[in-house]
Amino acid sequence: ADTGIKYPLTFDTITVALASAVVWATPSSILTDNAAYAGVTAASFDTGNQSRELRVRNFNISVPATASITGIVAEIERYWSTAGASDVRIILTKDGTTGIGNNYATANPQAFTSAVEIKVCGSSSDLWGTTWAVSNVTASTFGVLYRVGAGGTNTDAFLDYIRTTIHYDIPGTLWALAGVSAGSATVTSAPIKRTRYVSSQVNGTGTVSGSILRSMNIKGLISGVAT
Repeated sequence: ADTGIKYPLTFDTITVALASAVVWATPSSILTDNAAYAGVTAASFDTGNQSRELRVRNFNISVPATASITGIVAEIERYWSTAGASDVRIILTKDGTTGIGNNYATANPQAFTSAVEIKVCGSSSDLWGTTWAVSNVTASTFGVLYRVGAGGTNTDAFLDYIRTTIHYDIPGTLWALAGVSAGSATVTSAPIKRTRYVSSQVNGTGTVSGSILRSMNIKGLISGVAT
């Protein structure tokens, strides 16, 4: 399961080394996919300079409390004009300030182009090199930290949005298995995950083996006695 695409509700910018004079214009534009761009367009944004760090948080994410987080995707739409630009930092934060896990500006490099494009970081099974509790991703402090670097003289870089999708598994619910009218059932063996159908077979006092509906996670095979 996943949360669907989520956009941040809050943003700010942070001054870091190499970037004290290089500000973002209209940074509020990154809160939605609206073709209105935040930009770094200062004449002083030249080779070796970095933008101020753009911090987006509070994605208003809802995930069942019993779920296990399996992956996180962050998507960034951006382009440059005048001169080249590159991602310097794309990293997640749990506390709203400190980057944690993989920096996808280096872990998954993708060059900026002068055409509008979407950079996709992570996947449904990628935890960015760290671990995540449900409370981490549903907190208002969960977010993405982003920084861009200039690749030439008087670079202009533009960014439309930063958005996330959280992927998760939830424990399955055991539904009635066809052919079992009564009896007892116990949970044995190893977990079964993401199978596609329900099937069962009863042999007198024998065993009922069941696959479960896709997206469910039930701990083991079911053995029972039919009466």
